[in-house]
Amino acid sequence: MEREARQEHKANQKQWALQSAKLEVTRFENEVELLLSLHKEAVEPVDWDVQFRALSSALPFRISFDALKAERRQLFENPSLDWESVVSARRSRTCEASVQPSKLPTSPN
Repeated sequence: MEREARQEHKANQKQWALQSAKLEVTRFENEVELLLSLHKEAVEPVDWDVQFRALSSALPFRISFDALKAERRQLFENPSLDWESVVSARRSRTCEASVQPSKLPTSPN
């Protein structure tokens, strides 16, 4: 009786492992099919270099400590000013806001 129970348990484990493997293969095949269908629906190529250069610079401004102290003093002395007006005044004084990298790094082929 015990021997038959062990054999039945072993057979059930094998059956479960086989079903799990089949489900995993089916899931993988569905995932590949989805990826291939997305690949076929591709739109026109995007020139990422042009897109990147169209963005404003994400690099932080470099400002001297004394200039930053002067801006903060100006804000504290004149509460009617808001931070955006001070920052826009700084941007208009410097030309660094429009500087973009000259060439994007390329990966070796």
